[in-house]
Amino acid sequence: MRKLDRYTAGMVSVSFSEDLAYCLYARDAWGISTPTASRIPPCTPAVAGAHRRPSTETEGLGTGWDRWWQATLGAYVDGPGHQDRQLGSLPDEFADTDVRQAFRTLYPEAREWVMQCKKEHIQLIQLTHTAQMRTAVLDLRPGNFHIVCIPVESSFGQLISPSHALASPALFGDQPHFLDWLSTASAAS
Repeated sequence: MRKLDRYTAGMVSVSFSEDLAYCLYARDAWGISTPTASRIPPCTPAVAGAHRRPSTETEGLGTGWDRWWQATLGAYVDGPGHQDRQLGSLPDEFADTDVRQAFRTLYPEAREWVMQCKKEHIQLIQLTHTAQMRTAVLDLRPGNFHIVCIPVESSFGQLISPSHALASPALFGDQPHFLDWLSTASAAS
């Protein structure tokens, strides 16, 4: 009976966010280095730096990128049943014209990169999101919990709300390490 209660008391879901991937692609392509951007490892696969802008323009884009990242995270966490918007779109409320303009030129290659990442992440999710993992996560985080895989290097994880976490493929793909990280993050929150 206890196991049944655990399953009915919560649900674990895992997804890949195209919106966050586009945002990260732009960060790396533009060479953005703000405190917010620097807390997240570089993208994997690496983004070609062909579109890096001069530093005076990058500084202005950095502030806009931070707002874009925060708005995208906020929409993801706050929106019930959040679905990715039209591919490559910025949040509707996002009005930074410099970032919008710069992103339009980046979109064609960003789209190809994001679709490749999505394909790889879906394969990873299918291999690793097992009943055993869901049970272990619910033991650590009772209730509904959503893990968003983002295409960044190294073993990166970040709780973005009590019921949402970001995780790199390296972290999510290593179940014992992921559960260790989640246990530590849960205790600290």
